Amino acid sequence: MMMVLVLIGCSASESEDALAPRVRLSQAPFEIDSDQKILLTHNASFAGQDHRHRSYKVCVTELPILHITTDGNDIADDPKVAATLKILQPERPVEIFSIGIEWRGRTSQTFPKKSYGIELRASVDSEQNVKRSLLGMRSDDDWILDALWNEPVNVRDFTAHQIWREMARDHQSHGAHSLPHQVYCELFLDGKYSGIYYLGEPVDRKMLKVQKPKEHAGGQIFKACDWEDATSFKSAPLLIEGQEKWSGFEATYPKSNVDVDWVALQSLVRFTAQSDSDQFTDGIERLVDLQNAADYFIYINLLAAMDNRAKNYFLVRQSTESPWFFVPWDLDLTAGMCFPAQHKDVVERRMYNQLFRRLMKCPGFVETIGVRWTELRSSLFATERLKSRYRENYQRIAKNGVFDRRQFCPQFEAHFDTPENEIESIENWIDARIVFLDGWFGNMAPLVKRLKRERSVRTANSIPMNTSGPLTPK
Repeated sequence: MMMVLVLIGCSASESEDALAPRVRLSQAPFEIDSDQKILLTHNASFAGQDHRHRSYKVCVTELPILHITTDGNDIADDPKVAATLKILQPERPVEIFSIGIEWRGRTSQTFPKKSYGIELRASVDSEQNVKRSLLGMRSDDDWILDALWNEPVNVRDFTAHQIWREMARDHQSHGAHSLPHQVYCELFLDGKYSGIYYLGEPVDRKMLKVQKPKEHAGGQIFKACDWEDATSFKSAPLLIEGQEKWSGFEATYPKSNVDVDWVALQSLVRFTAQSDSDQFTDGIERLVDLQNAADYFIYINLLAAMDNRAKNYFLVRQSTESPWFFVPWDLDLTAGMCFPAQHKDVVERRMYNQLFRRLMKCPGFVETIGVRWTELRSSLFATERLKSRYRENYQRIAKNGVFDRRQFCPQFEAHFDTPENEIESIENWIDARIVFLDGWFGNMAPLVKRLKRERSVRTANSIPMNTSGPLTPK
């Protein structure tokens, strides 16, 4: 059994007198920050019951409470250090797990409030991974703790994932697969209250139903980590044997570099960048799941996801015979928020990379965009329904006192407007963005007609190919 009970926790007075740098976890149904004099619990009747903590401000939440102790180990980017995780949920037994923990992300590592990658381990002295279900999510060994630091009201990334999951369920085209889920929680780290996080599932092979390597027939998962020529589909640089990264892409699966098919990815990017108009129109549907691509293009435009055009997405194919499809990731800079955590006027900005610029010159794809937009506007993208998604998540956080408790972690202070003004700003932004997109995606018929006419003219005139040789999609 993986549950590991650590030494019984000190009382508040004991921790203050001893000034011990190491924090021990206990089975107590609460967590305390002795510096800030707060006690966080799920029990609304707790106040006054424990005389040892009468000097503490008792805060009640319905969100899960997580406490990670590192036993004095410094958390860094790599490798993971041994730690212990305690999870409190309303009306459920205390759970305590051995874990490894490290910083997560790239740019986010420069933020004062860190995000973390954690893995569940068999014991505090072991690096053997074990799989368990946490907070009602799937059973796994790898988990993400996202700090949500650069979001004024901590709802953009969380809500964006909800929207993509609904779109995928509504219009699944590349074979049934799961998508990552997230659960809001409040975190203590070594006895210090750290505010709101979400615990989330990572994207991996099992989730996306990717086949294992077998005689070069397995699937692939690549993560677009940096803005480069390949991740924006502008050009396909040369491959170097044995490389672990390529022009902004990292291989997420397979893990072994021997099994990673960089050539297949390069072929997709080269075909997108170099094929002429008719080659591209006729061949791209054999390479890319166009229904998924249409959804992803609509999605990044709905949210004005500027950071998800040429990075922060997974490019996946389930087998060598399957088309590539997109899965979004890291969606904090959406709905009017841009890097570095600033409001920007992007209401009338169109979100492209080179793949989507070319697809929007294909009459069939443009027609699909128009039809899909009309479907979504009558259901998932009804304006009030979209706004209510953000508002409901905001209200859940607000009613649990998360915004009030920001005062207890001043080291993570970010200079935003009041929470209520910020959520109203999101709602107003959605109103304006939908009007803009209705004028664009809701008016595709003239563009479809023009593109079809242009192709007919090219065919009639037998315009020669622009490339020096054939670019046959694989």
